[in-house]
Amino acid sequence: MSLIGKLLNISRSIVKPKDEIILVTQDKSVSSKEDGEIVLLGTSECLSGMNRAQINVRNKQIKPDSEYLKKLTSKYSQSEAQISQTKQEVIDYLKQISTNLEKKSLEASPEEIEEIFAKKAVVDYLSQNIEYNKNFSEQVGFTFALPTKKINRYLDGFDEEFQKSVELFKKAGIFDVSEYDQKKYQFDADVIMDKYEQKDYALNNRKYQKMFHPIERLKASYRDDPYLNDSADFYRIISIDELVALLKTKKTNEYIDSNGHYTNGHYSCITTNPNYNEQAFAANGVPIRLKFKTREDDGSYNMDLLNRIAGIKQERSIYKVCGYNYYDIDWNNLYVSNGAEWEKFDKATIDELTAKI
Repeated sequence: MSLIGKLLNISRSIVKPKDEIILVTQDKSVSSKEDGEIVLLGTSECLSGMNRAQINVRNKQIKPDSEYLKKLTSKYSQSEAQISQTKQEVIDYLKQISTNLEKKSLEASPEEIEEIFAKKAVVDYLSQNIEYNKNFSEQVGFTFALPTKKINRYLDGFDEEFQKSVELFKKAGIFDVSEYDQKKYQFDADVIMDKYEQKDYALNNRKYQKMFHPIERLKASYRDDPYLNDSADFYRIISIDELVALLKTKKTNEYIDSNGHYTNGHYSCITTNPNYNEQAFAANGVPIRLKFKTREDDGSYNMDLLNRIAGIKQERSIYKVCGYNYYDIDWNNLYVSNGAEWEKFDKATIDELTAKI
């Protein structure tokens, strides 16, 4: 039986698918309104006491709290004034810790003195090396430089690097930040040059990918399609009539297009979702699923096809191809819906039908 005959048989058997924060104070000074709402009395005094308690805790700290630093700097800064204000808040916090360490040294034992002053020197170094990075090719936000490593805005590994820096200062006999020679104790020049070469390579590679990588180009505007990745496939659901028109292009080498619900130009709707069965993708008749040949036999991208693909509604996995023909299709992946699932048709059947057309 011919392919068209099989498809028609399948089509006959298809079944169409069917306000207020409540604080409890010891004096219980609360009153009720007529409507039953509770009104707090003495709230400002309570909050003031909480604030004093928080400041009191901070006045006793002898090591930076990474979670508190993250809370201070994770705000989205919209202006230079906001950035400057946040930076000053961090510096004031670190200066308070430096003062706490100095006070602690007055009552410390000889064994503790080195640890305290090495820690104070690291805190002072940190307070002098807080920057706001605006480079969008990297991670935008505050950076915290320690003698051993620069820490990003998320402060990953901050506590470990802080302690490493303290140990480095103790080992080198650095007990005041003014004694730290960055050139002497930082990485070798060869390591620094290698680091910058790798950074430049990564930056240039990202620029290249945005310009020439076909999937990266599609992801440039929208990133909401869960199926769009480096190994993404594209599909189109068509009718028997469109299949016949497509097979004819093997001889003519011309492009065809068939507008769907979302289109108003010379292109066809395609999708990255293999289970997409939007009515827009198929005319009346048996739904036939094509898979586009996005890779060449050697594994490289089929740029001839991918240069014709652009986005329409990427959040719904819908794209458009500006004309397509027989040579754009992966004929080893042709499927037909029987109403319940996709059935695969072998290449030999397709070749037989193509020869007759």
